[in-house]
Amino acid sequence: MKPTLNCIERMKRFAWLACLLLAGCTYDDLGDEMSAYPADIATILRSNCTTSGCHNQQSAEAAAGLNLETWESLFQGSRGGSALVPFAPDMSYLMYSINSDTSRGITFNPTMPIGAAPLTDVQYETLKQWIADGARNSKGELRFPDEASRRKWYVTNQGCDLVTVFDAASHQIMRYVKVGTLSSAEAPHNIKVSKDGAFWYVVFYAQNPHIEVYSTLTDQKVGEIRIGDGSWNTFTISPGGRFAIAVSYIQSGQGTVDAAVVDLDNMRVTEPLLVGTKVHGSTAHPTLPRFYLTKQDESGLIVVNYNSLGRVQNISNIDLIQGTLPHAGDGVLRPHEMIFSPDGSKYFVTCQGAREVRVYASATNALLGVINVGDDPVEMAIAPQTGRLFVTCMEDITSFPNQPNQQGSVAIIDIASNTLIKSIYTGFQPHGIAVDETAQMAIVSHRNISVNGPTPHHSAVCGGRNGYLTAIDLLSLELVPSFKPELSSDPYALAVKY
Repeated sequence: MKPTLNCIERMKRFAWLACLLLAGCTYDDLGDEMSAYPADIATILRSNCTTSGCHNQQSAEAAAGLNLETWESLFQGSRGGSALVPFAPDMSYLMYSINSDTSRGITFNPTMPIGAAPLTDVQYETLKQWIADGARNSKGELRFPDEASRRKWYVTNQGCDLVTVFDAASHQIMRYVKVGTLSSAEAPHNIKVSKDGAFWYVVFYAQNPHIEVYSTLTDQKVGEIRIGDGSWNTFTISPGGRFAIAVSYIQSGQGTVDAAVVDLDNMRVTEPLLVGTKVHGSTAHPTLPRFYLTKQDESGLIVVNYNSLGRVQNISNIDLIQGTLPHAGDGVLRPHEMIFSPDGSKYFVTCQGAREVRVYASATNALLGVINVGDDPVEMAIAPQTGRLFVTCMEDITSFPNQPNQQGSVAIIDIASNTLIKSIYTGFQPHGIAVDETAQMAIVSHRNISVNGPTPHHSAVCGGRNGYLTAIDLLSLELVPSFKPELSSDPYALAVKY
């Protein structure tokens, strides 16, 4: 019997559903096509999910694009992203779809299989334990084993104290890593990969006074660097890779500091800094032992020169106005972040208070140009091969005035001429951005924390609204089609490991 029109409409509506069994579906013998699954898992999926008209190769397009016929096809995900994340049954949407008992956690309505009895407790627990053990194939192999050469994308999820790890080649979520040490929210804010690609570092906006250090091979925690109490929001590594600076968004007070210079090789702070003003962004000079901090509530930068031991030699200030008043706002630039051009000859500063990106000469700090962009310019990433600068404007509502439901944009700037090429709508509330030149994409994380944003397909186990990624093709400067993986709550910052 063919599925009814109503069944087909339901399949389209509930695109995230993981196991779909329409009333009247007949079983097609799949033979050895399921052999990559362990036997007990194959039996459950054959009986409930890959029957005719459901999540098999022939019908997957009408069933959210999810094909469960083979272990390999399962890990191609659906149109909504990864249906299953190894070692994380509580973050796997497949488990939400088949959960008929709300005491177990998140459940979808209607529960899968549609029009049939729910999975038994034994079947449910079998699938859950299989995922918790890594969702291995019949040979005991992981889909994403530890490989030094694996390219990865790292995304901080502030809403859930998680870091999402994507396999860059397949665009699938390969791990969710719980970061922080407390049961209360610590809000992982910024993430960076070491210059040699061996480690990733995360700092926290709330409560955690450490930089946490993880291996990029295993994504396991390998250490902590105590930096003191503060609201740690940015973290920048020096060109040589030994030193870094962490920046706290709360102006120094009793028991807190504004920033800390860190020796990454020896896992210790070399010098805490009290600069006397609220700072936010940070970057490193491409050739000199020098860090820059942005004065978030003012119109200037702070320059920190350090020696070979990571000790601060002197601190100076840069005026960003230089006689050229902001074209918008109240006259205060409010610089958020800055980044150097690939050749190091100039740097760019996002100015939230003015809807501008300003360009300065590295040698003299002289103002070279002002580029008008959308509202609330925040993060930046550069594609050196094409000479493009990508700027997320998270709360932009002026670039697309005839599209009231569009909030946010990405400005694309030509580095050589300091001119705006175009602004593009990538999705709701874009914030983090990183360039993967191997994939020829600029990847954008969309926080989607406003209730005015698109309703997520899935729920976050920790609460809050799930966000998503999109990508811009580095050559065409258009959105990459069919790329919109959903991930956990409030995806904030991005880093790429090559």
